[in-house]
Amino acid sequence: MTEKVTLVIYVYNEYLNLKQIMPTIKKEWYDQLIIIDGGSTDGSYEYLKQKGYEIYKQKQPHWAGAYMEAYEHAKGDIIIDFSPDGNSITEKIPELVKKIKDNQFRLLVGPFKNFNTLKSAYISLNNLGFEGLNIYQE
Repeated sequence: MTEKVTLVIYVYNEYLNLKQIMPTIKKEWYDQLIIIDGGSTDGSYEYLKQKGYEIYKQKQPHWAGAYMEAYEHAKGDIIIDFSPDGNSITEKIPELVKKIKDNQFRLLVGPFKNFNTLKSAYISLNNLGFEGLNIYQE
């Protein structure tokens, strides 16, 4: 069975970053790309909509709300959360998918350029009820 990959990108006023990052994400890396916009006022939503991405305006507050809304729309067996702020590394997406498919990890967080961001994501996920997580960091 081929596992489907959903890439989820969370956006809040990331217009300039999106213009740089989105062209580097290759379509062959995922089966579904979902974008959750947290109420951007800088043109992020309009830019992504114009480019034809599957984008939703966040209705529930905070990160937990964004996560829950994304997972309602996700169709993949593997879900990868991604930040367009330049902290996540796009070129590592295929490697993350491979590690999950090879059963090396139950859940991957990262890799991030800033280890403090990784720790924050790990703590946030544990607070959402995810326990016993494996962290992948290079």
